[in-house]
Amino acid sequence: MRRTETRNIGSVIAEYIAEDGMSDGLRKQRIFEAWDLVVGSPAITLRKSFNGGTLVCRISSSVIRTQMSFNLEAYRRQLNSLLQEEVVDKIILL
Repeated sequence: MRRTETRNIGSVIAEYIAEDGMSDGLRKQRIFEAWDLVVGSPAITLRKSFNGGTLVCRISSSVIRTQMSFNLEAYRRQLNSLLQEEVVDKIILL
């Protein structure tokens, strides 16, 4: 048996992910992991959701939430920088 076409493993994996409809779920997971890196302590975030460019995070402490609210734009820029694309348009803290 002889190979007639060789392909890069990255392109094969990307094609598989797209065919199975996993790209949205993986993107959300990448966003949530980037949020934990940007914030520095994943324990303060109780729940995260992402829909339509808006990242919603429930923060465990009202004091921390108030302090974080002053840096939302910086967090958004850092997230998009880590993700290497403009995905997050808005961050809402609850």
